[in-house]
Amino acid sequence: MALGPHLVDDGVLVLTQHADRRTVLEHAASAAAAAMADPGIAASDLLAALEAREDQAPTGTPEGVAFPHAVLPGLPRSVVVAIRLGSPVEFGTNRPCDLVFAMFGDANQPWHHVRLLARLARITGPVDARSRLRAATTGDDLRAAILAEDAANA
Repeated sequence: MALGPHLVDDGVLVLTQHADRRTVLEHAASAAAAAMADPGIAASDLLAALEAREDQAPTGTPEGVAFPHAVLPGLPRSVVVAIRLGSPVEFGTNRPCDLVFAMFGDANQPWHHVRLLARLARITGPVDARSRLRAATTGDDLRAAILAEDAANA
């Protein structure tokens, strides 16, 4: 499964100012809601779903990558919002995260969501891949790095 079609156009972000977890999740939810362009899907609902999932089990990894995700019934498509943080944020691990990949999917198609999560884990697994992602200074740089890692793992 290629990652590119699921990356939100305005949802590949580099946030250099300090933010907390909620602010990062707000950015992700807003970008995803805008990408879905469905008036019935509110950023606040996506945010609530992300926060509920994080409350169940944190999605941060010891490698400093977080995969917050939510499934809601009736979402028109699966989307991924990628964020590189200038100041790492705690996502429930002993190591704060500076790479965040927020995923949103349709609860009626959970297999699609799991495949996206597996793809993201695969492309962020190698240390050198994470280093290339962390070197991005703009959203365009981060998008290019993500797509390059995705293509290298095809």
